[in-house]
Amino acid sequence: MQTLWIMRHGDALWQSGADDLRELSQRGYDQICSVAEKAELKGMVDLWVSPYVRAQQTAECFLKSSSQLHVQYKGDQQLLVPESDPAMLVELIEASQFEQLMLVSHMPLVARFTQLLTSDDRIGAFQTAQIVECRRNDDNARWQLSSIYSPAV
Repeated sequence: MQTLWIMRHGDALWQSGADDLRELSQRGYDQICSVAEKAELKGMVDLWVSPYVRAQQTAECFLKSSSQLHVQYKGDQQLLVPESDPAMLVELIEASQFEQLMLVSHMPLVARFTQLLTSDDRIGAFQTAQIVECRRNDDNARWQLSSIYSPAV
């Protein structure tokens, strides 16, 4: 069975300047800690993260808050920026070998990607720091939405 964890970055500061340099707010860090306590993520995981600062900070904070999670591979993925094509990301996921993979990215990509991957239109948007868990059996069946973890703050 394959498990895919799709996470939107935590709440970020609104500042002038380049969007890719925006950092997490204190609320964002609190959201990540809150959702890390709820998510049943443990064991070895591959981690793909948007190169944007707030996504990188989200991944680092989540890993520090998840004591039973160990990263097997970490890569910055240009396909995880907000304006990326979700169809290309689906193709990359389908061609990848993993047991557990966590993606940390942005709206609108996370919602569009989840809808396309699962054909489940219940996910129209992600809250900041929200995680959606999707699973697929070994027979390469369709991805199924399994759980949604939302921050308490």
